[in-house]
Amino acid sequence: MRSATWKEAIARLRSSAGGPERPDQMAALYAALTGEPPVNALHLVEECDGGRLYRCSDGFVDAMADANELLVRLGDEDAAKKDKASTTFSAQMAESDAASMSAAE
Repeated sequence: MRSATWKEAIARLRSSAGGPERPDQMAALYAALTGEPPVNALHLVEECDGGRLYRCSDGFVDAMADANELLVRLGDEDAAKKDKASTTFSAQMAESDAASMSAAE
């Protein structure tokens, strides 16, 4: 089986239920995670047939990895405390979501 071209992958994503995040949403997440201007979040790789393919900047990848490590650690701490509600993890997720939504406005 051949691998899909990026055009085919984008077409599948567009037809999926939730669809991919838009570049402005990703830029807002970058700004929320780093406190830096969202212009540094994504780099345009290719443009074709009205679609655009971006890649995350190295700084964005690092920020997402750091955020993931924090969430894993908090989840582990909640589990060690036998906190079935994952209180600390959930609070961090809520804070991150609020910061990202605020940056998107």
